[in-house]
Amino acid sequence: MAVCSNVPRNPFECHPAFPTTPPPFLVNNPAGFQKLGLDMLFFIFYFQQGSIQQGESAKVIKERAWRFHKKDKTWFKRHEDISCPSDEYEEGTYVYFDHETGEYE
Repeated sequence: MAVCSNVPRNPFECHPAFPTTPPPFLVNNPAGFQKLGLDMLFFIFYFQQGSIQQGESAKVIKERAWRFHKKDKTWFKRHEDISCPSDEYEEGTYVYFDHETGEYE
């Protein structure tokens, strides 16, 4: 099992009420990512680049039927069944996550 590091990348003085450590269910338990909502998983994926957390969030997003497009760096999900399947491409209606606005379109 991988162990996550708790070294802040960009230390910043925060209000004392703000948590300074990650939730315990995420630190040494990748299964904890299953409990997170899709918005939080996308946030972790885009803002924890190169970390163990990014990889774990990507696994859970994939399990929820989303696929990552490497060229566009965007997550897509089928909205309806594909209308024109082939070995090289498929046509259909898709939903995608816009990481700049945080919206699904």
